[in-house]
Amino acid sequence: VTAVVHHLVGNHELYNFSRSECAKLIPNITPWYRSWVLSPHWRIVVLDAYELNTIERGGGEAVEEGLDYLSRYNPNDLRAPRGSVDCSTGLRGLESRYLPMGGGYKGEQLRWLRGELEAARRSRERVIVMTHVPIHPGSAAAGALTWNYEEAMGALRSAGPGVVAVVLSGHDHSGGYAFDEEVDTHYVTLPSPLHTSADDPRAHCVVEAYADRLEICGRGLVPSRTLPLLPLPDADAGAPLAQPCTHQDRDKGGAPRAQL
Repeated sequence: VTAVVHHLVGNHELYNFSRSECAKLIPNITPWYRSWVLSPHWRIVVLDAYELNTIERGGGEAVEEGLDYLSRYNPNDLRAPRGSVDCSTGLRGLESRYLPMGGGYKGEQLRWLRGELEAARRSRERVIVMTHVPIHPGSAAAGALTWNYEEAMGALRSAGPGVVAVVLSGHDHSGGYAFDEEVDTHYVTLPSPLHTSADDPRAHCVVEAYADRLEICGRGLVPSRTLPLLPLPDADAGAPLAQPCTHQDRDKGGAPRAQL
């Protein structure tokens, strides 16, 4: 099977490479945030969770902006060599998200996101959002959340119920799940391959898209989930966009028509 592979930026890329190096070394990681229509009625949105950051190798203007932002909420020495200071000292509860390993979104990206979601709503498309750092506070440990998760959730809610079907993220190695009842959006945090065993090193999944649900067909450490979707307002549910996710499909690599 031939497929286009898309990448998105996370903290481990920026620990090791500058943005310019990432762009040269990692195919399809730019534009850093982007959107495309995968198939009729489905749009993919990739976000840059490290638009604000303190960790990019080589530093520069972007890191200085991130340090300025983070220092408003974290009283520790953020310029100390990595690992030499406990940057979580004094942080409690949701404040624990203000750590150097995290990141945040600038206003321009969030305005772009609102525009993409409104375009999807007008076109009767559902949206699958992918970002490295979790956004919903129920989907991950506090220390693994996006710095300005409230602003991000506001943007994700802006197009109304049913438009954003799921937000897929990583970063919290244990994984997690939350549901935003206000707009019927699922938040799934995928567990890290670092937690797999030598006997079964798998930690991935296939996401299959239907008119009334998403099927996350897990492999190894990633649990399978059925994510129900409510009908879009004024939209005809129509035929399913994929064949059912069967046990045979998961074990033997069956290929439904619309697959992520």
